[in-house]
Amino acid sequence: MIMRRLPGFLAFLCLIASFPAFAQETEKAVSPAPHARTYYETPRTLIEFLSNSTRPRPADMPTMQAFSWQGMHAGVNFGFGVAPGTNPWGVGAGSEEHEAYRVDAGWLLPKAPLSGLIGGVQVGYDQTFGRLVTGVEADWQAGGLSGGQAGFGQPQELKPFVDNRRAIDWFGTLRGRLGYALTPGFMAYATGGLAYGGGANLLRYMDSAGNVGESVNNPTRAGFAAGGGIEWAISPTVSMKLEYLMLNLGRSPAHLAFTENEKEEEASPRFVSMDGYPNRFEIFRAGLNYRFNFKHSDEKNYGDPNLYLYRSGDKSPEISTHYIFGFTYGTDIETEGRGEILNITKVNAGKRPRTLKSSNPVDVQTFMREGNAGIYSMIDNTLEFEHTISEDFQYAIGVMGAHPTIFGVEDIPNRHNVSLRGVLGEARYIMLRRTDKFPVGVSLHVEPQWGHISNVTGWAETLLESDNRLCVDAELLPKKLYAALNIMYTPQIFREITESKWIHSAYHGVMGAMTYFVGPKVGVGGGFQLLNRWVQPGTNVTDLQGTAFYLGPQAYVRVTNQLFLTVAWSRQLAGHAIHDPRPLDLANFTRDMARIQFGGEF
Repeated sequence: MIMRRLPGFLAFLCLIASFPAFAQETEKAVSPAPHARTYYETPRTLIEFLSNSTRPRPADMPTMQAFSWQGMHAGVNFGFGVAPGTNPWGVGAGSEEHEAYRVDAGWLLPKAPLSGLIGGVQVGYDQTFGRLVTGVEADWQAGGLSGGQAGFGQPQELKPFVDNRRAIDWFGTLRGRLGYALTPGFMAYATGGLAYGGGANLLRYMDSAGNVGESVNNPTRAGFAAGGGIEWAISPTVSMKLEYLMLNLGRSPAHLAFTENEKEEEASPRFVSMDGYPNRFEIFRAGLNYRFNFKHSDEKNYGDPNLYLYRSGDKSPEISTHYIFGFTYGTDIETEGRGEILNITKVNAGKRPRTLKSSNPVDVQTFMREGNAGIYSMIDNTLEFEHTISEDFQYAIGVMGAHPTIFGVEDIPNRHNVSLRGVLGEARYIMLRRTDKFPVGVSLHVEPQWGHISNVTGWAETLLESDNRLCVDAELLPKKLYAALNIMYTPQIFREITESKWIHSAYHGVMGAMTYFVGPKVGVGGGFQLLNRWVQPGTNVTDLQGTAFYLGPQAYVRVTNQLFLTVAWSRQLAGHAIHDPRPLDLANFTRDMARIQFGGEF
């Protein structure tokens, strides 16, 4: 039987032996296959980016020896913070016939530990000296650390009630880093430097007659931070880290509050005071960094201008709809591998002035001095860094500042200051790219934000929201007329810094715009916005608060090949607040809105 099968077996071996020659002849006969993208090339889609970060590298690809920690990095982080707390103590005092003060009460409350989640952004630069890595890193964090204690003081017959609440709402650091690369892609490091931050401290006191005194401190404090961590590369352009930091922001100022004595007409005011306490806490966080100049085996020639040209038929290279519509977003993103610095200034102006409801001469005098002004403007400025990591996906990180000017406005205390408001992230994904044959594009836009200052009142609060949009645009006339439509839904939760109750709210609506290019680099047009606001103190957003319709012009100028400017303005032409019979909704919205965008690509 073996002899019978031997000829067939020999024929099979001959076929295998002849395969290389056959393959060579076949290779000559067919055209070369297109170049296959390797692990080290920039991913073109989000799916490819994620799969490259997790899949094992083939054995024949370059090893981790090609990595370098040197260069700039930027990223995001998330974690939690804890603080052991201190024992708040203080005294309450009053006066007898304005002659001498006496101590009415004293207290020493239990420790008020703080805890909560944190999240933020970081940017830094590293320099390598062999295995030694030195650098500097700055970060800005949204903090949700809060806690407090309440209780009765002494003496018992007066039953004074004391409530103390604390919060770390935001903080940032500027630190040096000193690390050692245990392997080319794994580093351990120590870090330390400047820390700063802010958070509200509340003292509320109620005496035996029911009179209440309250004091809120919300200063910005400075101190130091120290800690360490580990960081490792998970792809040629992405690294992860685990980090521990101890922060000391100095002592909070002492409180001093006076009771209003509304329930004792002839009684003299009482005051309460509480000693300041240290602000020390620890954070544990995980981070993700994008590294801009990892070295790898098939480095591209980034000086080649053809690298940044759009592919034929994808979209018009002369015009990108990204920011040509003002308040409405287009679907285009920048070219793969490019970055952009963008400054966005939003101005909201115009609310109803306060009305006088008292005939008291003192109230009339105060109203004449400030109550009849009716001045309202909120300047909200955002500085963003954007980076396009593939043909269809772009992300951004940024910081926000606020400058309110409010005097004599209904239901809003007077305010005039400048503050760092919060941080944001942004992601854009092209679902359908506009082409010559089908000139309609579709994209998704998600922009989560955290703020510790209200963008309506300018006062301290904790705010979490996300601007979510489905964006559609179309090229109506080739390289001349463009139109866009956004469907927007922005859920948010917020609470005043001295309150424990979260308020659920949401804005939703439709906005659209058209832009006509009167020249190769100048476009003019207009847009509309139809917006609604819903508010519910509970878990569901169910109660409609108001509706507003805006209309206004816009202009776009391409200053140079890298710089552009967009200006847009809208005015509320129709609207209605549910609990206000007057025309226009100036309780939930403003009369005028403006948006100025200035950006540069690199």
